[in-house]
Amino acid sequence: MAEGYTEPFSVHYVHLEPNRQIGQHNQPTWELAYVVVGSGKRIVGGDESEFRSGEVLLIPPGIEHCWQFNDKNLDKHGRISNVAVMWTHDYMMTIAESLPQIDLDIEALSGITNAIKFTGEAVRTIRQLMMQMLKEPDYLRTASFIRLLLIVSHTQNAIPVGKAEGARKRMQDKRKSIETFVSCNLSRTITLDVAAGHLGMNRSSFCVFFKREFGQNFFAYLNARRISMACYLLKSDAQKSVSQVCFACGFTSLSYFDRLFKKTMGQTPKAYRALL
Repeated sequence: MAEGYTEPFSVHYVHLEPNRQIGQHNQPTWELAYVVVGSGKRIVGGDESEFRSGEVLLIPPGIEHCWQFNDKNLDKHGRISNVAVMWTHDYMMTIAESLPQIDLDIEALSGITNAIKFTGEAVRTIRQLMMQMLKEPDYLRTASFIRLLLIVSHTQNAIPVGKAEGARKRMQDKRKSIETFVSCNLSRTITLDVAAGHLGMNRSSFCVFFKREFGQNFFAYLNARRISMACYLLKSDAQKSVSQVCFACGFTSLSYFDRLFKKTMGQTPKAYRALL
């Protein structure tokens, strides 16, 4: 329910109009989400179901999800509210290494691949601790976070609500889609907004998705593809000048093309062609 998360661990409180909740997205972090006020339809890993106030979900990294709030359950200000605790997998494993007495508990938690919804007494305990964490200073909040991990890892009162398999398939489809899009548009100007829009994502979600799936940012990938195309044209089309190759590959500056080509290939485009 939160976006643009980069810290190892933090707690977010969201209080806004229902139509301003972020759309379907995923992130490379774990998320524990508590709907304080609100109701509507929940989509997690391709599974759809109704939700209402009080729901608590654990969402592993990479699973697409969203809450589509209606206007039937709002506070006195006409808003919904939720709390999200988010953390990186590396941070969770660092805790396990630092506290060997709980490493098996965290190992069990790290093995969860489907989103799960908590039920029974576990819900009340988790909700109380999450609300408590909002008011705590950092040194106490960290202790509460470790306690929260233990509660989540131990509870048997949970049911699966979204499968990672479906989410992974959609990520693979998105990866293939953006690869094809770039291949078909290398000679054109491709902005970050255009690329994100092609997948129906906002810029922030797209950047997180792309870095996770490709291991580099979008423009590094785009430039690598363009340099690869330039190498092919320099070898296969002797009639094209270096400047024509430059613009045919989507570059708008010959000097930038020369610098990037030399940095990537170890020689200028002209020298590269002369060696063929």
